[in-house]
Formats: sequence, structure tokens, C-alpha cells
Amino acid sequence: MSDKSLSLINETSEQKMMRLERLCDKTELQVLTGDIKSLLIWGYESYRDSFDKGDVKESMYWDGYIRALHHVLEGIGQ
Repeated sequence: MSDKSLSLINETSEQKMMRLERLCDKTELQVLTGDIKSLLIWGYESYRDSFDKGDVKESMYWDGYIRALHHVLEGIGQ
């Protein structure tokens, strides 16, 4: 077990609450935007792979997926 894992196991309730409060400092919008950008990267990679394989239907799926994620980002002002 790593030192970090041991420190989390051995932390007091007060330390755990402080750690969780720091995690919650990010707004839901910041988390959502980061998640969407990660999904976009995955979408672009998957699109490229399906395009390279010549799979038209799968390429069209990933194109729609990417477009939908861009619409979401536009909706939240990113």
C-alpha cells in the first residue's frame, strides 16, 4: 500500500472533512467542462480511428457525438 493510501486510511474525521471541502471548491460547471473536454478528445480519437478503418457508419456516429458535445460547451458558454 502506498504512503498516500495509508495517510488517507489514518486520517481523522476532521482531516477527511477538510479534504472533502477542498475537493468541493470546484464548481459543478468546472467539473462538467473538464469532463466534456475529455469526452471530446476521446470522440476525436475514435472518429479518426473509424475514419482510418473506412467505417462510414461509425465515423458518422462519432461526428454526431462530437457535434453534440460542442453544442453543450456552447450552451454553458465555453
